[in-house]
Amino acid sequence: MIAILSPNYNPYFNIALEYYLLHELDEDILLVYRNETSVIVGKHQNAFAEANQQFIHQANIPLVRRISGGGTVFHDLGNINITIIRKGKLKFMDLLQPIREVLYKLNIETEISEKNDLLVDKKKITGTAAHIYKEKTLHHATLLYNASQEILHKSLNGKKECFIDKGVRSRPSPTINLIDCLNVNYTNEQFADFMWNELKQMYGVENVYKLNEHDVSVVNDLVKNKFSSWNWNYAFSPSFEFVNSIFEEGVLIQLSIQVKNGCIEKATLVNNGKTYELTVLNTSPFIQLELINTLSDWSKKNCPTLKLSSFEKLLKF
Repeated sequence: MIAILSPNYNPYFNIALEYYLLHELDEDILLVYRNETSVIVGKHQNAFAEANQQFIHQANIPLVRRISGGGTVFHDLGNINITIIRKGKLKFMDLLQPIREVLYKLNIETEISEKNDLLVDKKKITGTAAHIYKEKTLHHATLLYNASQEILHKSLNGKKECFIDKGVRSRPSPTINLIDCLNVNYTNEQFADFMWNELKQMYGVENVYKLNEHDVSVVNDLVKNKFSSWNWNYAFSPSFEFVNSIFEEGVLIQLSIQVKNGCIEKATLVNNGKTYELTVLNTSPFIQLELINTLSDWSKKNCPTLKLSSFEKLLKF
């Protein structure tokens, strides 16, 4: 087995790196990386529903779709990501048990939940997901050491109830940072180094591999052409219907939008009992701010009782 410590904190790069290593390298691999603040959604999820789009847009937090299934997770530099790529089938225990043993050295006892999460005092510190490619399996896990709990909860607090779809839904769990379980506080960097060195020993790593210019170039191309694209991160979401209602001055206003491949197929607005076909939105990408502006302009001629603030409320998700 070889070990790779990613030199990059860019979430697009590291998600693309997992894809590259799985598809292009033949060795068994231990990969450890940290990402700057980001929201990472599972491959089969509705990205629009899984994150608070208004908050992450205002906070300039990227949303990235990974290649594995499962639910949405929050990354920042206080979170460590651990990936194992091996030939053949793997069990989640192959990934979780070494992490448990390392944490036990720090006098932290963990348990494994039915969702293959690691828990401390019934609170989640680790989530896992997997992806199979040909005869190889990729398993990866998050490890919350000193993540921003405030930004985590704000980022993942989307309006899921407004979305009707068949995508995989996240199942939120109470979380805890490992830093709150230790008697001695490491910096984020010190703890990441500790986990890196301990896991290399646990997996019997024979060689530390440093990404070369070719590796980085290919990964950067993957970032440019796929992993940073709106088509992958958002439009890849399963088809869905967005429905939201508000009351203004005692009048019911309801917006319904049907979306496929990230673009609007049909949209209707009900205002004070009258239904409007919003053909102006047909084929438009389902992008929050653009929709608000388009509908605000449309309403000036077609429904002047509605203001910009009305559409901001209807499209708050």
